[in-house]
Amino acid sequence: MRALVTAIALFFCDFLGRAESAATIELNTNSNLGVALSNAPNGTLIRIPAGIYPVVPSKVLSNGVGGINLFNKTNITIEGVPGATIIDGTSALGEIIYLTNSSHVTLRGLTIKGLVVTNYTLVSAIGHVWASLSMYAVDNITVENCRFIDGHDHGIHDMGAQQNWNTISTNNIVIRGNYFDNFGSARTNEVVVVDGTAIVPTGWTVIENEFRNCLRCIEPYSESDSVPNPFFNCVIRSNRMINTIDSAILTAGSTNGNQLLIEGNYIYNDPGYTRRGSNMYPGFGIELNDGHGHTIRGNQLINVAHTGIAIGGSARHVTDVLIESNVIENTDARNQGFGISAIAANGAEVRGLMIRNNRIRRAKNHSIYLLSTRDSVVEGNTIIDSTVLPGAAIKLSTYQGSSNSNVLIASNFISDATSKMTYGIEVTTNNHSIRVEDNCIEGATIYPIGNQAGSEVIFASRGFNCPAMPVKLKINEWLAFNSGILIDPADQDPDSCFEFHNAEEFSIDLSGYYLTDDISLPLKFGIPALRQCIVPPNGFLTVWADNETQQNTDTSPGLHANFVLNRAGGIIGLSAADATVIDSVIYGTQLPDVSEGFHPDASLERVYMSPPSLGGTNRINEVPTIVGTELIGSAMVITFVSKRGTKYQIVSNSSLDASPWTAIGGVIEAISTLTRVTNSVTRNDGMFFKVAIVP
Repeated sequence: MRALVTAIALFFCDFLGRAESAATIELNTNSNLGVALSNAPNGTLIRIPAGIYPVVPSKVLSNGVGGINLFNKTNITIEGVPGATIIDGTSALGEIIYLTNSSHVTLRGLTIKGLVVTNYTLVSAIGHVWASLSMYAVDNITVENCRFIDGHDHGIHDMGAQQNWNTISTNNIVIRGNYFDNFGSARTNEVVVVDGTAIVPTGWTVIENEFRNCLRCIEPYSESDSVPNPFFNCVIRSNRMINTIDSAILTAGSTNGNQLLIEGNYIYNDPGYTRRGSNMYPGFGIELNDGHGHTIRGNQLINVAHTGIAIGGSARHVTDVLIESNVIENTDARNQGFGISAIAANGAEVRGLMIRNNRIRRAKNHSIYLLSTRDSVVEGNTIIDSTVLPGAAIKLSTYQGSSNSNVLIASNFISDATSKMTYGIEVTTNNHSIRVEDNCIEGATIYPIGNQAGSEVIFASRGFNCPAMPVKLKINEWLAFNSGILIDPADQDPDSCFEFHNAEEFSIDLSGYYLTDDISLPLKFGIPALRQCIVPPNGFLTVWADNETQQNTDTSPGLHANFVLNRAGGIIGLSAADATVIDSVIYGTQLPDVSEGFHPDASLERVYMSPPSLGGTNRINEVPTIVGTELIGSAMVITFVSKRGTKYQIVSNSSLDASPWTAIGGVIEAISTLTRVTNSVTRNDGMFFKVAIVP
C-alpha cells in the first residue's frame, strides 16, 4: 500500500448489535460478471472486488437484452471499489447494463467504460439509442459514486421515454455523486443525426454529479405528447458541467415534461474549447423547449458557447417559467450569443416568464433578448458591459409576425464601459404594451432607451444615470449550520452568519441598503448607519444572522440581521432601497460547521470550507474533515470536505494505538470540495476510521 500522509479526519463507529440487512455475495476477479449479476437472488448485497470485467454490450431494441441484464430484481445492492471495479464494455456498441421490471436497486462504486466511435455513420435507426445503463419499468433506483467513462450515445436513460414504449417507465430515481466523461462521441459533425447525453432523466433527482467533455450533460426527455403521462418535478441540482460541446442542460422540443427545478449548477467551458473540431454548432448552458412551471435558479454559467439560458417553444406555448439569481458571464458564438433569451416560433409564445435578479456580464450580442413573449416581467437584473458586439442590453424584437406584448421592464441596473452598448433597452417595431420604469442605464452610445415607430411603449420613470452600488461587492461566504465552530462576540452564541467581500480599492458603506433571506421581501432588514457597516478596501464584513438586531450598537461588535439562515437551504440577498438586487446567493442543505462560499474570493467557483474562514480570505484545506457518516446495512457512507484533485484513502482499525491501519476500498481522487464515499464494512465490533491523504 502507498505511504499515507498522517490522517486528521477520524471517527469511531460501533457496530455491536447491528446485523447486516441483506445476505452478502462476494464475487471474485474470475467471476463471469454478467452471469453472476443476472442470477443474483433478491435481497442481496453483491460485492465486486477491484478488477477489470469485460462484458459484451447488446442492442436492447434488437433482442431485448444488454451486456449485463438485471431483470425482476428487488432489494439488491451492487457495490464495487470506487475507481477500481471496472466494467469494460468497449468491445461493441450497445447497452452495457439493462435494468428492467425491478425496484429498490442500488448501484455504487462502479466504473462503467464504453466504446468511443469518432467516425460513426448512421445506417439504421434500430439500435442507435444505446446507453451504459438503460432502465425500463423500474422504481426506487439509486446510482451513486460511480464513474461512467466514454459513450457512443447516452450514459443513463429511461428506455421507455426514449422509444415511446407504452409510457414513461421509471419512478423515484436518484442519480447522485457520479462522474461522467466523454458521452456523445458519435457526434463528430452536424450531419450525423445521433444524440449523446450523459443522463436522460424523466422525473428523476440528479444531484452533485460532475460532467466533462460530453456532447450534452442532462436532457430531461419523453418522446412526445403521444406519451400518455407527462413527467413532472425533475430536480437538477448542484451539478458541475465542464466543457460541454452542445447544451449542458436541454429539453428537446417534443419533450412532455413540466416543473423542472434547475438550481445551483455550475456550467463552465474553458475559453476556446473546441475538442471535436470547429464544425460543431455551439450550444447553450440551459435550454428548455416547451413545458410549464420550470424554475431556473442560482446557477453559474461561464464561457458558454452560445446563450446562457434559453427558453423556447416551436409548437406549444411555454408558460410560467422563473429565471432568477443566476450568474452568466462571457457568452459567445459564431454569430450571436445572449445572456438570457426567450424565443418562440410557429405561433407559439412564452407566457408568464419572470426574469429577475440575475447578473449578466459580456454577452456577445444582447444580455436579455425576447421574441414572442407575453405577460412577462424583466426586473432587478444587473447587466455589466452588456455586449461584445454592438447591441442592446435588453432587446424586445419582432420577426415574421411574432412580437412581444404586456411586458414589464423595471428596476434593472445596466452599465457599460466598453462603448459597445447601443441601447440600454431597445424595443423594435410592432411590440405592444411594453412598460418601462425605474431602470438605471449608463454607457449607451445611442440612447438609453430606444423604441421604434409602431411599438407601444409606456414610460413610468426612465431613471437614466442612476447611482449604483459598486459591482465588486459580493456575498462571499456563509455558515448556516453553526454548532460552535464560530462564536458571535456580542453574546458568545454559535449563530449563523455570512460575509461580504469588498474587492474595490475604497471603503463601501452598507448603511441604507437592505438584507433578506426571503425573495418576496427584499427590504426585510435595513442596514443601520453604524461604523461596523463599512466594508474596508479589499476587506471583509461578517454579518451575524441571529435575529438579534438589538445588538446593533456603535459599541457592540459585528452587524446583526433580523433573520436566521436556514440549514435546509435558502437565499441571502443584498438590495438597494428601491429593491434593486445588488447581490444574492441561493444555497442548498448545509453541513454542520462547514461553510460554503467562493474561492478565490469574489470569484464564481463555489466550494465548501472546513474550517470556515469568515472575516478573511477564503481557504480550501487539503486535509479532509469528516462531516457525515451513515451505516446502511454493511455499507459505510462517509462524507468529507476535500480539495479537488487530491487523492484520499479510507483506512480503519479496531484501536487507535494499533498498526498498521487497513485500507478500505480504493484510492479516491476528489472531483469537488465535498466527497461522498461508500465502502463495505464487515466487522461486528467497534472500529475507528480515518480519511488519509495519498501523496
